[in-house]
Amino acid sequence: CFRSFSVRKVLAGEKDEAVLKILREKINKTNSKIVTGEWDALNLGSLADTSIDKIITDPPWGFYGAKGEDLRKFYEDMLREFTRVLKPNGRMMISDIVTEKDLPDEVRKSFPAWAECIGGALKKTDYLSAIKKAGFEKITIVSESTFSEPDLSEKIKGKIKNVQLIQTRTTCRPD
Repeated sequence: CFRSFSVRKVLAGEKDEAVLKILREKINKTNSKIVTGEWDALNLGSLADTSIDKIITDPPWGFYGAKGEDLRKFYEDMLREFTRVLKPNGRMMISDIVTEKDLPDEVRKSFPAWAECIGGALKKTDYLSAIKKAGFEKITIVSESTFSEPDLSEKIKGKIKNVQLIQTRTTCRPD
């Protein structure tokens, strides 16, 4: 994904030092600069409005879901914050898990489902709707595949999808 975009400077809000090390190695090959920070997907307050060209993310669902937060609200708030910092016509790439239908409550409340990032997955239609509502257009699904694990419950087999999307921010922010 990193190779898909031209880069001069990367702002990384990753807390995992091993991931940051790999990112630094890749960035050093491009003669770009990396700046790390303690950002939260819901509060990028230290970043100015319309200051970012591109966002690449794999949302931290488990972190928020484990705290008992409403994931639909989290997702809408996260996207609103991304819209705030992205420049007009800025792009965002998200790699995530979505569902075809609502998941049973027992799956939503299951710790193993949260550990596998399934418990917090939104329905694909809700996911796309939230992206549009936040002010993104030109939504392109780059890839989509059925999520599978050897011990996946029969109740959810075939209902979970891995998706990668690229969205472009509109020139004016939604209210």
